[in-house]
Amino acid sequence: MYISTTSGVKVEVIPVYQEDRSKPEKKYYYWSFDIVIHNLGDVKIYLTSRHWIVHDENNKLYEIHGSGVNGGQPMIKAQESFTHASGCPLATPSGRMRGIRVSSIRIACRSTCACPNSRSSIPMRR
Repeated sequence: MYISTTSGVKVEVIPVYQEDRSKPEKKYYYWSFDIVIHNLGDVKIYLTSRHWIVHDENNKLYEIHGSGVNGGQPMIKAQESFTHASGCPLATPSGRMRGIRVSSIRIACRSTCACPNSRSSIPMRR
C-alpha cells in the first residue's frame, strides 16, 4: 500500500496485478488500483477530476484523466472516506504510477491532492 496526505486528504493506493485479465504472450499486463480517499478535514469535499501518470518498464507514458471518478463527482463528508477502483493495461510486466492527482473542491476554492507514487510489479510465482 502507498499512502500520501496533502491538504487534509489522505490517499491510499494498492496496485494489484490481474493475472486473469492479462495476456503476457501478447504483451498485455493488466493492473488494477484500489484507491481509498480519506477526508481528514472538517468540511466536505467533491472529487471533481483525476489525473494519473503511468509509465511501463520501457518508459511508455499512459495518462488517465477526466472529470470525477466512476462516472460521477462524489462528495466525501468531513472525516469520511470514499473507495473506488481503476486500472490500466501495460505493455510490460511492471511499471510505476507517478504524480497521480485527484483534484477536489472545498467550499468555493479548488485544491489539488497528490496521491502516492507507486511501483507495480508482477508477484513472484512458485
